[in-house]
Amino acid sequence: MEIGADDKWGICLQTLVAVRKEASHQSEQVTQILYGECFMILAVREGWVQIQMRYDGYRGWILAAQISLLDEGDYERFGRTQQYCTELISYVEWPTGRQQPILLGSPLVELPEMVYHGESYFFRPISDFARVDNLVELAELFIGAPYLWGGRSPFGVDCSGLVQLLYKMVQVRLSRDAYQQAEEGKLVAFDEMQIGDLAFFKGKSSKIEHVGIVWHEQQILHATAQGVCIQALHRKGIFDGEQYTHNFAWLRRHL
Repeated sequence: MEIGADDKWGICLQTLVAVRKEASHQSEQVTQILYGECFMILAVREGWVQIQMRYDGYRGWILAAQISLLDEGDYERFGRTQQYCTELISYVEWPTGRQQPILLGSPLVELPEMVYHGESYFFRPISDFARVDNLVELAELFIGAPYLWGGRSPFGVDCSGLVQLLYKMVQVRLSRDAYQQAEEGKLVAFDEMQIGDLAFFKGKSSKIEHVGIVWHEQQILHATAQGVCIQALHRKGIFDGEQYTHNFAWLRRHL
């Protein structure tokens, strides 16, 4: 796709797109864009585009071919949606009848008829989507999901991506990384924790490196190297049955 100097806004119409740290396929994935998410276009370099996510301001590089352009009005309108896909996987339909999968947490933007890679397109849900405000119900859908650095979907997710996506679906806006999320919300004492609070953990350098969601009976739901799971939460940290794997720092509350 040719992107001109006047093109400043875009939307993802693919199921899931990797966002790279640098303009290279070999560069690490820092986050992902879901179908229906919008972004600003910051720079163009040899088939790559530097973007800034509308939702959280996160920056990175994606292929120019993965962009559908918007005008400023649609960028603002689509970016304000508060309805999201609440199924692990569902579909949107193109006028040709082709069905495209979309994932849990994808914004349900009502697209006008537009052309994307030569094909006329508009949003048509295959199933009905009800808004869900139950964080626990949503979080349970992720149990067993594999760990993926920079991931934001049930098919691969990291600790802060899991937290951000789940809170997004209950209308709470969080930053992308754990150290940023650790500064947001109300501080809560350990003895006052409740389901849905966010628990943060320090690494060896004392920097916040991990986050999870407080679960039932002093447990935590979080994304680990073994996937999304529920483990014991103590004042000292997360206990996997044999050892403490993360050092507890503090709790934050948004709900």
